Amino acid sequence: MEAEDCPFCAIAAASPAPPRPTTSSPLPSNPPNKSVPMAPPVSPAHIILTHPLLLVFLDLQPLTHGHVLLCPRAHRGQVGDLSPEEAEAVGWAVRVLGKAIGRWVSGGGRPVLPGTQERREADGNSGSGSWNLVVNNGPLAAQTIPHVHFHFIPRWPLDSTPPHLLPAGPNAASQTPSEREAESRRKTWIMFGRGQRGDLDDEEAAFVGDALRTEVDAVLREDRERAKITMGKL
Repeated sequence: MEAEDCPFCAIAAASPAPPRPTTSSPLPSNPPNKSVPMAPPVSPAHIILTHPLLLVFLDLQPLTHGHVLLCPRAHRGQVGDLSPEEAEAVGWAVRVLGKAIGRWVSGGGRPVLPGTQERREADGNSGSGSWNLVVNNGPLAAQTIPHVHFHFIPRWPLDSTPPHLLPAGPNAASQTPSEREAESRRKTWIMFGRGQRGDLDDEEAAFVGDALRTEVDAVLREDRERAKITMGKL
């Protein structure tokens, strides 16, 4: 697959890169764009985080609620094709996303609004919720799109799906705990290209996207404050 045919390259092209960090602004911003319209056959991409070298967006066929993809803006086939600068940026993003997703999962999957006591308490949480970080590197490792990408897959308690994240429909609210456990367990073991994956609907994407952007914004804000303090000591 060439870059001009790559869906991830199309998403990157439609989502302009923010300015590169400077000494006065050492961290990239996280603009509040909620979706990037794509021309068919590429579906809308729900952006979670933008960076001069990277993009993070919701997986359109999520394994669990909050499943996101991290990929370089440039067309890189596999991990070994990343430049040193891109690899360093991936490491930075893994920490930011890991902390944000961990907080979101440990908080029960609810969006926590800025300026509230609950937000202040959440900001003190190191991000203890569970999640997987997976990269399928090469066709024999089930990589289906030859543009390297990292899967962040939140892991919810097996006994239930958070009620506010239950899918819409006449049968969703009537699911028994055992049925929800079976569904959660099924999704937990779907990985490495095996198993049935459902499509992301707009309602879930809006809810999950807003919640994750809020958590990512909180982590970036904390990092900016720390960077200001550190720079002030130099």
